Amino acid sequence: ADKPVLGICLGSPLIVPALGGRNILGRPLEFGYHPVSPTHDAAADPVFRGLKAPTPMFHWHEDTVELPESAVHLATSDQTRVQGFRIGRAVYGFQFHVEATEDIVREWSAQFAAEIAERVGQWQVETEIARHAVAARQVGAGLIDCWLDHFA
Repeated sequence: ADKPVLGICLGSPLIVPALGGRNILGRPLEFGYHPVSPTHDAAADPVFRGLKAPTPMFHWHEDTVELPESAVHLATSDQTRVQGFRIGRAVYGFQFHVEATEDIVREWSAQFAAEIAERVGQWQVETEIARHAVAARQVGAGLIDCWLDHFA
């Protein structure tokens, strides 16, 4: 229907099967700040043009997707090939947490401390925030601004 749709983290694998792709579940956990890189097609995309270089973004997922042929692959990471995509003009998916500000990462880290300790081990939240959060917030805000501008 050409209506704007934005899927973040779980939202990304919820979108893909409805449009002809496939989910790949239960992969190794990708957690914390890890670089997300633009693909070749990102520079010409109205939203992902905001991701100009590899940037550590916050991740917390085990799933990924196999994109339908109609999709444009826009971002990747070392562990997860599909970190961002577009289908048509209006449907976008971000596997990484584009919305994860410092406060959100702190809140999740406190709220899920036991699960993080069990699955990740030592998570130095303040050290990681100090190293990566400013760049992640700037790029994340830029991507969201581009998404909003695309539909303004």
